[in-house]
Amino acid sequence: MKLLVFVTCDVFTDQPFGGNPLAVVFGAEGLSTEQLQKIAFEFNYSETTFVLPPKDQANTANVRIFTPGYEMSFAGHPNVGTGYVLARMGELFGKKLGDQLLFEELAGLVTIDIQRDGAGNIAGTRVAAPKLPGEPVPMLPDTVARAVGLTVDDLDMSLDPPVLLEAGPTFAMVRLNSHEALKRATIVDPSVPFPDGLAEKGVGLLLYTVLGEADPLPVASRMMALDAAMSGLTEDPATGSASVILASYLQRRDPHVPTRLTITQGVEMGRPSTIETEVVLNPDGSQLYAAVSGKTVIMMEGKLLI
Repeated sequence: MKLLVFVTCDVFTDQPFGGNPLAVVFGAEGLSTEQLQKIAFEFNYSETTFVLPPKDQANTANVRIFTPGYEMSFAGHPNVGTGYVLARMGELFGKKLGDQLLFEELAGLVTIDIQRDGAGNIAGTRVAAPKLPGEPVPMLPDTVARAVGLTVDDLDMSLDPPVLLEAGPTFAMVRLNSHEALKRATIVDPSVPFPDGLAEKGVGLLLYTVLGEADPLPVASRMMALDAAMSGLTEDPATGSASVILASYLQRRDPHVPTRLTITQGVEMGRPSTIETEVVLNPDGSQLYAAVSGKTVIMMEGKLLI
């Protein structure tokens, strides 16, 4: 029998029982992918991470990310939360940890920066996404609107119709014309037909609306799972990877959009979350990379017998 230890935390919040729960598991060396998947299913959080020894000793860890239904190449809240848990530990695999961590993931090498307040306490975690999104692929507005209980009149298509964007994970970005429409949206209706293959990709629908003009730009959002069987969830309280893709997309589509967003998500689920994003630009105005950051609260620590 193998003994594993775990920490659970709420990510993108500074309050217990807010944000997006995450399980961070240690000691899973030697377990098969099938076993890791079963552990993630047991926790039944939107994601569970497994912290394993790095393949390259110059890096901090090899981190594998699982939903209850499949393994992900990259995700935001698992990196923000895992980075916080490791920073709090201060040491991993016999090595002291600094304020920059390097995670080996399926999407590539992910850089985690630990943010501290004036007293030196851990204030948050900043994650640089391993890639920028590709070109947007338009979706049928009527199909998308009907899927979440809305109409085309609820959509804001001043920039684009709903679009698919991929940067590791794939998301549909759906801009709404009011906060009221966002609140009125429902979980995805499985009877609405989407193009073949979207559900199998684990696509989520990020519904969002811009709340005003400021820097950071205030945005409210909701993440709906296109196929709940893939992730075990119908709505996600905080989706860092989709948020950072949205930030990159908006700034690229309209250079007058601020490079920073403050996104609120999970309110309708009773798990309010605050997600900060930043697009870092090259001197010529092109995008260098995009990052997501947030706070984390430790909730539980325990042991798991396999």
